[in-house]
Amino acid sequence: MRSIGKYRVGGFLCGCVLAAMTAGCATTSSGSTGEWQQPQARKAPYQTVLVVAVMPDREVRRAIDQILAAEISKGDAKGISGFSVAREMEESKLSRDLVIAMAEKTGADAVIITRVVDNDARIGDRRGDVVVKYNPGVLVTTSEDSSMSSVMASNYWVEVTPGSSTIDGDAVLESYLYEPATGDKLIYRATSQGNFRIGAGERVEGVAEEFAVLIAKQLRRDGVIR
Repeated sequence: MRSIGKYRVGGFLCGCVLAAMTAGCATTSSGSTGEWQQPQARKAPYQTVLVVAVMPDREVRRAIDQILAAEISKGDAKGISGFSVAREMEESKLSRDLVIAMAEKTGADAVIITRVVDNDARIGDRRGDVVVKYNPGVLVTTSEDSSMSSVMASNYWVEVTPGSSTIDGDAVLESYLYEPATGDKLIYRATSQGNFRIGAGERVEGVAEEFAVLIAKQLRRDGVIR
């Protein structure tokens, strides 16, 4: 994990300050592809899908997990948030055994695991305001060794206020679908990618939502769910 200013970069996109969403969508362009790894394994769409997001950042994991489950539930299938199930089971650390236990508990006929395979983020535009103050004042400055001071009087002051930064970047997520009945055999895989911009006052969950919608649409296009 690396840091950019007050933002943490890693896991999924960014673990930035979670505040109210400002206007506009955080993801600017996106796309996805999907491929059945076992074409003969499934004759009909899945009915109950357990969603598990594997992300170091807890809030991002929750966002992807719950939003994708909700998107799956908008059709004929039922999406179940693994984050919520794990919390009910009082388990916080993901593991293979926990996923198996959650699938048994929920009766899921499919488990979809989503993780980040590539991401990059960088500081974008930074804007500040220049404020001119017209009230008189005196500025006293002292040298580093305190041996000399200077005094300056003025009828106005120019003050530059700090600006707000944006984070521009891109990410690639992969979603893997397994059937609890067949164990570790990979049945289907989808790849989703997008460019994003997160500014001051925006939530990283806004980007998470865009990716969750993207994944759900690809699942329907490929007949994984209906």
